Amino acid sequence: MKKGFAVYAGAALLIVLVLSGCGSGKGASNAQVEASPSVKTIKLSLRHTQIKETSKVRLRIFQDVVAKTERENPGLHFELEGIDEVVNRDQKLKGEMAVGNPPDIFEVFGGADLHLYVKANRMLDLTPILKELGITSKFSSLDEFTVDGRVYGLPFGGYSEGIFYNKKIFADLGLSIPTTWKELIETADTLKAKGLTPFALAAKDPWAAGMMWN
Repeated sequence: MKKGFAVYAGAALLIVLVLSGCGSGKGASNAQVEASPSVKTIKLSLRHTQIKETSKVRLRIFQDVVAKTERENPGLHFELEGIDEVVNRDQKLKGEMAVGNPPDIFEVFGGADLHLYVKANRMLDLTPILKELGITSKFSSLDEFTVDGRVYGLPFGGYSEGIFYNKKIFADLGLSIPTTWKELIETADTLKAKGLTPFALAAKDPWAAGMMWN
């Protein structure tokens, strides 16, 4: 089952995402500012990967929030770019990060990818901004986007993975359904001690198998 959370949940959040894309190596200087008598026009590049047929609902939410943010902030304009997630992660973004020219706002994988870009000084520390807006607790977890206690990105989706179990084996061994990580490991150890394989997993694509360990 998949459970989404914080899917560009509002104008305030989107503004934070705007800031998250501007790493200290690039900063807000990338934005094009045009002077006018009353309002400055600020253009920010925003790259997303919501281009698949299965992403239509998320894309509409994303577009609605972008439009709402522009309406509430005269002069602010987002230049959207949709791109395949694999191309973005493995090719385009890596090249842009190498030369210090990523988009102002972009999607990035947490964990190893984020750590690499933080080390290269390409990401903006969002910690003080989150505290000022009081939205840190709005997310289920920020662990994947936290480096040395500082937050450098915000999640827009989350996933829950289901595990099937053999009722007969559990009944025969007097096992209860584990409800915590500790209980799951203990149950697996019990099954192994009985000569049984605790988990079985099959996947056509290797990355799908990695979902279990994520």
